[in-house]
Amino acid sequence: MYHDVGDDLSAVPVPDRPYVLETARFEAQMDTLDRLGVRGVSLTRALPDLAPEARTAAPLAVLTFDDGHLSNAVLVAPILRRHGFTATFFVTASWIGQPRYMAWEHLRDLVTAGMEIGTHSLTHRPPVSLSPAELDHELRESRRILEAGLGTPILTGSAPTGFHNPAIGRTARDAGYKALCVSRIGLLRPGFDPFSIPRVPVKAGTSLPTFERVCRGEGAQIRSLRARQVVRNALKRGLGVEPYLRLRRAILGFRDRSR
Repeated sequence: MYHDVGDDLSAVPVPDRPYVLETARFEAQMDTLDRLGVRGVSLTRALPDLAPEARTAAPLAVLTFDDGHLSNAVLVAPILRRHGFTATFFVTASWIGQPRYMAWEHLRDLVTAGMEIGTHSLTHRPPVSLSPAELDHELRESRRILEAGLGTPILTGSAPTGFHNPAIGRTARDAGYKALCVSRIGLLRPGFDPFSIPRVPVKAGTSLPTFERVCRGEGAQIRSLRARQVVRNALKRGLGVEPYLRLRRAILGFRDRSR
């Protein structure tokens, strides 16, 4: 699970900076996949291969990018094409054309290049804060906007923010999606629930050795990342959405000033 890529953080809000990878670091990660013989693919290309009855000779890494950042089209896509990889770009529909985010021409170019576009909701509000009707609207309306603008079916989505609502999987299924990614850390195993697909976040601080251990499927590395997530989730449940976000902004702001 990626977000943004770039080398100039001056225009990036402090809370978002942990999710911005240096371009060279992202390229080194794609080089690592190639060296390991792992094929980078979009979600829809992986799902048939990972079904229990399917078999594939090459190991797969499903590459997903959340939010719809401009860097996904300008920096990420050329690197993916050089490696012969595809990816899924989950776009927040109301952010299309906003500063630092992709416009319609960027999204159409990605589709032409063989990439997949999925939804990352309409407004990026935490799902846990939404009523059933609001959650349904977020998924249906974002899908409608993307399909109208791109002229291609939108089959997959990802849940925005780390505030998980278990109902979002059922809502996505009812809305006609084929799969939904969530923020739960883990590897995709046979027999997986297509509406609760786990991912491993790749952030600015993710070292290349850590990335390689994840790509090799090393259980100890996944358990370590998962343990930290469990602690964060406990804080989220205990504090609630806004208090947790205020605490996170304060901690990140302090770290940024202390550098």
